[in-house]
Amino acid sequence: LEGALALPVGESVEPFVDCDDIADVAFAALTDNKHDGELYELTGPELLSMKQVTHILSEAVSRDVHYMPITFEEHEAELTKHMGPEFAKFLTDLMREVMDGRNEWLGDGVQRALGREPKSFAEYAKQVAATGVWDQRNQSISSKVKAAFRKRIAASCHASRPRCRRRSSRDQPASMTAA
Repeated sequence: LEGALALPVGESVEPFVDCDDIADVAFAALTDNKHDGELYELTGPELLSMKQVTHILSEAVSRDVHYMPITFEEHEAELTKHMGPEFAKFLTDLMREVMDGRNEWLGDGVQRALGREPKSFAEYAKQVAATGVWDQRNQSISSKVKAAFRKRIAASCHASRPRCRRRSSRDQPASMTAA
């Protein structure tokens, strides 16, 4: 994190949901018949504005991170410099649609599917900060992000094999292994 989160989202709030919660619900729904016919709308446990998000990030990384509101046009122009016009337009259009206020509500899908509360954004930020991925003093951010994505992709590929079974213990989160 370089200190600023520049996004065209204004004052909207979002129910940020942790991807591990999404994965846990998907796994449960695919491996336990008690979920048949259920619809789980997944959200995090709280609605957060970008100002609140950057405050949480500041605490997690122990340095100042602030929200900088920008226009959709500024967003697309900046992204175009880094990833080309087509992908920049796609991401900006996605941001325009996702951050239009339609998500300003909390669901109970994680609780109903897993019997536990969803992970908060603050918990997520602390966990990620502890990995050092946002610490630019140690190495470039891009190499740490690439390494984290490689690890995540490898785990995802392993988990998506056709025949999987659940392995869990009280001390470790559930994981999937090939049967």
